Amino acid sequence: MKYRKLVFIGMLILAFVFVYGQPIVYPLYSSQFVSPAIQPQTNTQQHLKSTNLTYETIPSSGFANYIGKNFDTLQANYGEPVETISTGYSYDIHLYNVTKESGYMEVSTIDQKIVGIKLIEPKEKEIEPFKNGMTMNQLTKVTMIYPNFTMKYENQLVNIELSEEDMNYRPLIGFDNGSFVILFFDQNTSKLYSMMYLSEELLLRLLPYATSGEVLPNFVEEKEADWQDLNTKKAQFARNSLTILRKREQLHSYMANSELQATTNNMLADFLAHPEDSLTTQRVQLLQRIRTGQTKDHFILNDEEMGALMQKYSLSQTQGYLELPVYDPTFTLLSWYSNSFLHQKYMQEKDESLGIAFSKENMLVLLKEKQNTSKESNEP
Repeated sequence: MKYRKLVFIGMLILAFVFVYGQPIVYPLYSSQFVSPAIQPQTNTQQHLKSTNLTYETIPSSGFANYIGKNFDTLQANYGEPVETISTGYSYDIHLYNVTKESGYMEVSTIDQKIVGIKLIEPKEKEIEPFKNGMTMNQLTKVTMIYPNFTMKYENQLVNIELSEEDMNYRPLIGFDNGSFVILFFDQNTSKLYSMMYLSEELLLRLLPYATSGEVLPNFVEEKEADWQDLNTKKAQFARNSLTILRKREQLHSYMANSELQATTNNMLADFLAHPEDSLTTQRVQLLQRIRTGQTKDHFILNDEEMGALMQKYSLSQTQGYLELPVYDPTFTLLSWYSNSFLHQKYMQEKDESLGIAFSKENMLVLLKEKQNTSKESNEP
């Protein structure tokens, strides 16, 4: 009897050891015997799977279906543009007349392929399911607003992150045909007033949001470009866009001032030639990396740096804003218009003179309070 008790106790101890010891021992060896077909995912595989869920697309319709098509496809429906300018980076912008039916429209092409369509005060049914004047609440009934977008470019992951202000005033929507649209909401009314349909590649080139990735597409400078002519045309495009945006708010057009325009041109050229006069060494190095394409980002002068530049030119009662790279003037101004700080700067009721200068992809804007001199006159 005593022998049986000892055997029973021994077997019980062995059972406890097997049951409670197995979870400790098993992980050390189990992976060696798992079939490759059921191997657990690695961290990289899990990341790739999760990033595919950063945003969902909506069915493409209207203007979204023109993206990627030849330019003559759109011309068949909208006719010839009234003006076409080259940006000097194998990227052309075609301007159409403002009409009550379509509003203001620009079409962007690369090698005659449509990569972008910008609209201000759109009236066309071709913007459905969106509607001019819609609110953010109405938009959320159409689609969710996503803060992160992950996509692949040349088999490398690229991440796009929208800030809170981006989501409220410049949300990004993806279509199931691979195109996108940026919706611009008015800072005063919080209603949709403009939009830009664009390809994935153009989105990554323009960098409207915080973007990170090992490989990103670049604009390539045209070696034979007539930069003096192109810089003048892009400045005029920018001036026209600002005029349209000010008219939306029933504001007077900016005043033309030949002296201020000449100063703007000289100031931009001087800054690009001698950035060390206005910037710290660290900022000069960042500027050079951006200009040479080593760093994909935007460079904007802060208030202190702009103040130093203004002081160098003895400018008073003048505000300035310098940004690079700027490849598409109207797109940049639409982004400024839906930025709370810049909207307030450029949509003031007081009369001001305007100077806009381009030097390739570098843009400087000066605003000077109106002075009654013979050199100032209203814009035509």
